[in-house]
Amino acid sequence: IRDSFNDGRLPGEYKYYLAGAAIWVVDATDVTFELFPYIILATVLAIFTMISLLMMSAFIPLRYAFTLVFPLSFIFGLAVMVYQDNKLGGLGWAAISGDEGMYWLSPIITFPICTGLALDYDIFLMCRVAEYRMEGFTDRASILKAVHETGGIITAAGVIMAIAFGGLLFSQTDTLNQIGWILFSSVLFDTFVVRTILVPAVLTIAGRRNWWPRRIPTVGLKDEFGNLVPDEGNEHRLISVNTDLKMSDEGKGGYFSSPPNEDL
Repeated sequence: IRDSFNDGRLPGEYKYYLAGAAIWVVDATDVTFELFPYIILATVLAIFTMISLLMMSAFIPLRYAFTLVFPLSFIFGLAVMVYQDNKLGGLGWAAISGDEGMYWLSPIITFPICTGLALDYDIFLMCRVAEYRMEGFTDRASILKAVHETGGIITAAGVIMAIAFGGLLFSQTDTLNQIGWILFSSVLFDTFVVRTILVPAVLTIAGRRNWWPRRIPTVGLKDEFGNLVPDEGNEHRLISVNTDLKMSDEGKGGYFSSPPNEDL
């Protein structure tokens, strides 16, 4: 309709206006989706800045590119499969079926909520990991102890939130069904997959790079049971000395055992 206003056959001395709810919805949709990428960018920058200052680490915020973007992509992709491709239509439940696509406001409303919930559980876990690491536990021990102590709390909180959001699925309004499904699936996926499997796996692989450039204890470290573990430098030296002793003895045609804690 708006393109028709560019028709040169219309009288130029008049001004033409479009009115009505449909016109308002179209304008609001266009402006919202035009600004939505900037909202995502501002959210990501704010998250990176706050987490960097909180953890005093440059690497931890970077891992959110995997442990935050991946879950969000999965959740909204799942919503498209449910409400656009009708993958769950065989269940016969109108709340989680449909092939007409999602209402335009559903992803706009749920994106900041899903992001906030994910950060809430993640920061809770990461603060415990950082606390144990600064107390002198190894990276692996810190992750194991943090997951063990926070796992029950995160699981209980996630289940409670899922039940609360799941109530929207019993609404007769399609928009509320979509919002409820996105939040319901997001909380459960974040609780049982991301914070219990994905985040600990990424932290374990990264090791000490998690804390760069933060200064962390490197000597006198303890395992998850509180036992002292050999320092990396001393451990390599012991292995080297033992190897030299073994090779020297093999050259003499036999083996010998050195008295413990004397030459090492």
